[in-house]
Amino acid sequence: MFSTNLVINSFFQSSLNNGKAQLINLKPDQIIHGQVLEIIDRHHAIVSLNNSKVLTKVEVPVSKGQSFWFQVTSAGEDIKLKIVTENNSSNQPIKSLGEVLQQLKLKNTVQNRQILTEMLKINLPIDKETINTIAKLVAEDREIINILQAVRLLKDKKIEVTSANVKAVYELFENDSLLNKLSDLDKEVVKLLSNNQSLPTKTIVSLEKLHQQIAKLIEEYGYTTTVDNLQSYNGEKIDYKQIIPKLIKFIESFQNRHSSDLPNLQETSLKENLEQLFSVREVLPENLVKSLDKTVNHIVGQNLVMSPDQSDFSQMILQLPGPFPFSKNPVFIQIYSKNKKNRAIDPENMNLVFLFQLENLGDLMIKLQVLHKQLFFQVFNDNPITKEIMKEFEAEFFDFVRDNGYQTTGIRFQSFESNREQIVPSLKPPYEGVDIRV
Repeated sequence: MFSTNLVINSFFQSSLNNGKAQLINLKPDQIIHGQVLEIIDRHHAIVSLNNSKVLTKVEVPVSKGQSFWFQVTSAGEDIKLKIVTENNSSNQPIKSLGEVLQQLKLKNTVQNRQILTEMLKINLPIDKETINTIAKLVAEDREIINILQAVRLLKDKKIEVTSANVKAVYELFENDSLLNKLSDLDKEVVKLLSNNQSLPTKTIVSLEKLHQQIAKLIEEYGYTTTVDNLQSYNGEKIDYKQIIPKLIKFIESFQNRHSSDLPNLQETSLKENLEQLFSVREVLPENLVKSLDKTVNHIVGQNLVMSPDQSDFSQMILQLPGPFPFSKNPVFIQIYSKNKKNRAIDPENMNLVFLFQLENLGDLMIKLQVLHKQLFFQVFNDNPITKEIMKEFEAEFFDFVRDNGYQTTGIRFQSFESNREQIVPSLKPPYEGVDIRV
C-alpha cells in the first residue's frame, strides 16, 4: 500500500544526502546577515540568510537588493527576525562589523573583528557567547579554522557551544587518530611509572591499568589511519563542508568494523581510570596531563559527533534542480516540522511551502499545513485560471487525502497583492517588533 509517511521521509532524506537541502539552525539573540533577493507580493519575499534562500513573511517595508543584519527574536515554532538598527530609537540599519560587535555588547578589538569575519565567511550565525568561546580558544593557540569547524558541527547538531564541547570536537580535526593519542598517553604513563615518583597508591594502580588497556588496544587494533587523510586529497585542501561528512563516515566505519569486539572506550574500567587521573591531575607531569586532555577530548568529541540532534524542531530548505516542467526556475520548498523521537520529520505535524515560478501562470505558492493529520491547503496565484484548475482537481484531492488517513477543509485560493518593487505593509495591528517571519 502507498505510504505517505515513507515517501515524505525518504524524499527528505535523499535530498539531505545529495546536498540539495539545507538545514537552518537558529536560536534567540543570534545575529545573521541577510539580503532581499526577490519580492513575491506585498507580504512575501525571498531572503538570503547566511546564503540560505528562505521564503519569508515580511512585516516592514523592504526593497529588492537591500541587505540587513537580523537578530533572531524567536526560534521556536515561528522563527522571527528583527532588523538590527544603530540604536533602539534609530531606524538606520547597522552596516559595519564594529556596529555588530557593539550590538552584541562586545569590545571592538582586532581579534573580535577577525573572529566575526571568519564566522561570516562560513555563514555561522553570530552570538556573544560563541564569539567569547572562540576568542578564549584562539588565545590557547588553537587553529581558528578547526575551532570554527567544531562550532559548525555543534550548531548543526544543535548541541550547546561550550568551551568543553568545542575542545572535544576540535580534537577530531587534529592529525592524530585516537589510537595514536592513546599511544602518546601510554608513553607518558610508562615514563612516569619508571621514574619511581612518589604517588598515591590509587593513582599508581590507575596508571598501571591504563597502560595495560592501551597496550591491548594498540596490539589488537593498531593502525595508522588519521583524520589528516580527511583534510587533503591528492595534496589539495578541501573545505570544512567536505571534511565534516567524511569525518562522520570515518568514525562510523571505525565503529562498524569493531563494534562487536573492540574494547569499549567508555567501559567502566577505563572511564574510572581516566576520571581518577583527572581528579589528581595537579600531581601529574604537565606532558601527561596534556596527553590525557587530548585523549579524553577525542573520545568525548567522537560521542558528540555521533549523538542525535538535540532540537525538537527542524527548519529545512530544499532547492530542487531545474529545469522543472513548466518552470523557469528550480522549485523552492521550505519545510518546518516537529521532530519525532528518532529525529525524523513528522509527516503528521509539519508545514510546507512550495514556490513554483511558472512561465505561463507566474509565481505559484502553495502552503500546506499538517496538524495532527488535519490538512490545511492554500494556493496563491494571480492568474484566475489557476482557481478553475484547482476546482477541477478538488474532488480527486479529497479522495487522495482521505485514502492516506488525513482530513482536510479543502483548498483555499488567494491572489497575490502584486506590488513587486517594494513591500508596503497594509493596515494591520500595531508593530510587535518582528520584521521577518520564516
